[in-house]
Amino acid sequence: MGRPPKYSSDQILDTAQLLLAADGIAGLSVTRVADRLGAPSGSIYHRFGSRDLLVASLWLRAVSDFQNALGPALGEPDAVEAARAMAQQIISWARTNPLSAQVLMLHRSTDLLDGEWPVELVERSRTQRSRVEQMIGDLCNRLGAVTTAERRRVVFAVIDIPYGAVRSSLSTGDVPPPEIDAIVDDAVTAVLDPLDPHDSTKDSP
Repeated sequence: MGRPPKYSSDQILDTAQLLLAADGIAGLSVTRVADRLGAPSGSIYHRFGSRDLLVASLWLRAVSDFQNALGPALGEPDAVEAARAMAQQIISWARTNPLSAQVLMLHRSTDLLDGEWPVELVERSRTQRSRVEQMIGDLCNRLGAVTTAERRRVVFAVIDIPYGAVRSSLSTGDVPPPEIDAIVDDAVTAVLDPLDPHDSTKDSP
């Protein structure tokens, strides 16, 4: 039997994440990851066949963690409360996982890659995109958001508002301050107000 690998895939990805946070896209390379770990570059390439495969794996891991964190919020039986909880959970996840949040909220996957999306991970990426589209689609349906404008309103409320609220802190390596929770909640509630299914006056002439 061969010796077990000295570093796990998660340890390699954690190191890549640290380098991205410290030095930006230009500082993220297989050589620098290997140097930081004290491992030969060949061992990194053995696990991840290219820099793009390493970076794409880092991105997909962050997306998976993010989506898993949203599940409990969307389980709220009331649609408006689910939307408010989703926005708050995005802030909470960013506080708890600041480096992963930096990967997703400060960069686009295409900006991180040197070339095309690695073929090995295309299907996994599609599955993750479908999952978040289903999450948003289900929430839109529960809120009665039917038109393109109404659905865009939901996306703005539950994604754009909390993303914007935490992005400035993440860009400076800081934790999002506690006072933004109430501000985001007020903003989300106001944006969703025209869709509130509990307000019977919305149907009044």
